[in-house]
This record gives sequence, structure tokens and C-alpha cells, in this order.
Amino acid sequence: MNIINIKKALFGMMASIALFSSCDNKEDNYIGEFSPYIAIEDIRALYRGSEVKLTSDKISYAKKIYGVVVSDHSDSNLPDDIVVIQQDKRNRTRGIAFKMSNASIFVPGDSLVINIQDKSLNKDGFLYLDGISETDIEKVSSGHRFTVRNTNAGTLNQQPNDFESTVIKIIGGEMYPRPAAQETLSGSKVMINGADTVNIVTLSSATFANEILPRNINVTGIPLGTKSDMYKFDIFPRHLRDIEDISDPEVPEYIGANPVIITGYINDPSGGDGNYEYIQLKA
Repeated sequence: MNIINIKKALFGMMASIALFSSCDNKEDNYIGEFSPYIAIEDIRALYRGSEVKLTSDKISYAKKIYGVVVSDHSDSNLPDDIVVIQQDKRNRTRGIAFKMSNASIFVPGDSLVINIQDKSLNKDGFLYLDGISETDIEKVSSGHRFTVRNTNAGTLNQQPNDFESTVIKIIGGEMYPRPAAQETLSGSKVMINGADTVNIVTLSSATFANEILPRNINVTGIPLGTKSDMYKFDIFPRHLRDIEDISDPEVPEYIGANPVIITGYINDPSGGDGNYEYIQLKA
């Protein structure tokens, strides 16, 4: 082997040694600092059936989460110690609740940054952050819009982590059993949507608790997991306007011996109508 080849071989050995040495030094494997923020989706994934202490090592050395408030206590139809925030990140919408004593100071559209370091992640029907105080929260701005997703009871029940503590809308629900005459919204009401069911919850403290329960509804609200063994979700409408009555008119059981039901009428049809009107009857 000539001198040039020996030099090349030695250079290759030294480069290999340097490479292996750098791999052994873990402190050289990254550049920069850890992000102070962690996604709500990643926080939710930490829960495995028991309380989680959010120490630095568990949350990738992050300290904070951020999101937009979607809970609204103005009509008193949410637990009074719960704030719910929602986050759009990674082309997905996720949310989480946290407990604090004066939850009503935050209103929909408030943008918050929350210190979660050494707080707790727990579940009481629904997942929530515990140990948050007002000093842990920075209100960055207000008046932000947030996503309202359309879904159905089946998808909601099958993908709880995707929808819990966010704002959703379910179209075409039927109350079961059929509401009694003058039955009110107050309480927990079963709604059938497709082949699955959810509960629509109106607290007795809600300003609309004594409104009449429609037979069929579209409902907008915040789904929170329930401790019930029969149902997976309680949906909390925030206002009366979140419950849209889509019931068909009631048809009387007896409408006479020879009933006539008009299903269509045109008072001046186009074309050669011979000065007649058009009426359509149901057999």
C-alpha cells in the first residue's frame, strides 16, 4: 500500500471514530431549545385510566398549552367550575376542559395561554386539567372565532377524543321516549340520531330549563363524557338558540269521517290553465 492510500485509510478511520463519538454524546443530538408549548391532542393522549402528574419529562419539557375559550356560562348550562378551550392544530380540532373556581370570567373567543407544568390530568366522566389557578392563565386577546363541526351520534361515540370538549352540531335528532305534553328541557334527555344515542343535558339552573322540549331537534353544544354506563356523552347546549326545533306539525288522531289533506296549491299555474287553479290532495 502506498503512502497516499495509507493516508486515505487513516482519514476514513478517524472520520468513523468521530461519527460514533458524536452519536454517543446525546447532548449534541439536537440544536436549539425545547418548545414551551404542547398540543392539546398530545396532552389528551397521556391519560391511561388514572391521574397523570404533568411533570416536565411527561410533557416533553413543555410548560404551556393554548386555545380559544368555547364554554359560555351566560345562560348557566355548564358546570360552574369548568372552562373549555379548543385548539386548531395539525389540521385537526381538539379541546380540553380545566377546573377553576371563577370559570365565568372567561367568555367565548378569549385566547388563553395556560401554564400546565406540574398540574394534574384527570377524568371524572370527561378529561380535565386540575390545579389551574387564575395566575396560571394569560389572556392574550379576545373576540376570536372558532370551529363548529357537524357530526353524528355514531361518529361522536366512536371517536370520543376527537370531539370531547369541542363545539359540535348534530342534525336530525329524535327525542326518546316521545316527550310528554308540556315536558320541559330540564334534565337529561335521550336523543336518537341515526343508529346511536347521546344525552342532551339542561341543568336546572339554565335560563332555558323550563322551555318546552321539542320532539325533533338540531342541537349545537359541547360534548362532555359521562359517568353513565348506558351512554358515552352528555351534550351541553350553551343557549336556547343551540336547540333548533325541527318537529313536523302534529297531526290530530281524529280529523273527521271524510278528511281532506291539501299537500299542494298553485293559485295561477303557468301555461294554458283555462282559468283554473291547481290543488293537490293527499289520498
